[in-house]
Amino acid sequence: MRILLVSPYYPPQASIAATRVHSHAITWARAGADVTVLTTSKQPDQRGAEVDSPGVRVEEIPFHIPAVLQTMRRVRQAPQPASDGVSLRAGVRSPLALLRSARQRTGVFASVRMPDLTDFWVRPAVQRALEMARERGPWDVVVASSGPYTALLAARRIVRAGAANHFVAEFRDLWTGNHIFRGCFPFTIVEAAAERGVLRDADLCVTVSEPLAQWLRARTAAPVEVVYNGHDGRRPLPAGSRTRDLVYTGSLYAKGQDPGPLFAGLALLVKERPEAAEGVRIVVAGPSSREEASAWLKAADTHGLTDRLSLPGRLSHEQAKDLQDRALALVSIEWRGCAGVLTGKIFEYLAARPPILVIGPEGTIAALVRQCGRGVATGDDPAEIARVIASAADGSLEQSLTPDEAAIASLTRENQSAHMLELIRNRIAERERQLDAVS
Repeated sequence: MRILLVSPYYPPQASIAATRVHSHAITWARAGADVTVLTTSKQPDQRGAEVDSPGVRVEEIPFHIPAVLQTMRRVRQAPQPASDGVSLRAGVRSPLALLRSARQRTGVFASVRMPDLTDFWVRPAVQRALEMARERGPWDVVVASSGPYTALLAARRIVRAGAANHFVAEFRDLWTGNHIFRGCFPFTIVEAAAERGVLRDADLCVTVSEPLAQWLRARTAAPVEVVYNGHDGRRPLPAGSRTRDLVYTGSLYAKGQDPGPLFAGLALLVKERPEAAEGVRIVVAGPSSREEASAWLKAADTHGLTDRLSLPGRLSHEQAKDLQDRALALVSIEWRGCAGVLTGKIFEYLAARPPILVIGPEGTIAALVRQCGRGVATGDDPAEIARVIASAADGSLEQSLTPDEAAIASLTRENQSAHMLELIRNRIAERERQLDAVS
């Protein structure tokens, strides 16, 4: 089977999105598929995850970005000192400040909503795909991994031009139904029409959780399947002693996540059982903006726990995993008002050893953690959160858990990518039988 995999995200770009697409490519090639990846040429600041792609042809397509937008992309926010020595980023006062603010509010120029810098990549990417198809014939299937949505637009043009026989649309995040970014009028009108075209033409849709799949099923006649983000494999117990840190790694989105109950629970424990709370602190690795750090600092200050909050800032992937491995417990915060958010970070937690505390309303994260026997969901109740922190501190929480190793193993990236390849093969076979029946 010849597969064209279309995604602006691909190594050496360092991101969970690029890692997922890379896993698809190498797993499918290992299974005997002829895989070509169509991606963007990477800027110096987009590199950092240099990995091999054995058996995969990678086509990095250069594209021109207008000077004013190139300047916006390169503008870095000035560092500003904050708690625990972390270097946060303060907004730079410039003519681009309003555009940057709009990006944070709407998702424009952020690889989520229209317009996006990769809009300028679509045309040369499609042209290159058509050139390759003329040389070797059409691909059996083009697979677009979105976001950004431009992967979908490019793949749809490729299949409509006859350069691929089938079209698979992967939604790592929803496009117009995105849980954070609602888009910018009047581009939302264009997006809605473009998305309808994608969902009409796709032979198969894939997404990362069942609630997101339900959203897509209501809008397409194509089958919609779930392929999880996955992890790199169960990590061994770390050498040396564990810390007494409640560790949160990754981003926090104030629009949907509230760290307040975590601090309320720890504050209650400090007040009522100070011996159980001795040395326990909340360590947050990842805040890279003033807004994120402010949310953590505000929650800590509200409950008088600023001395128990550590913000080491953005860490390398290996540093973040080391922090996780040595934690007293790993903290995940459920989304409010949005079902189906299962980021790559929770799968990284599943692969670690410390127990997982899921804070917030019952949701998709809690269900997965419970299914794998890796932790507990506390809701928002400070008393329950305090009880669980105390049980983590004395070791009884970890002793009470029985991890389902088979379930955890099924969630490796390799297994999930292999599952997706099976779904693609089965769907292509089904579509070809349908076409044969019609003819």
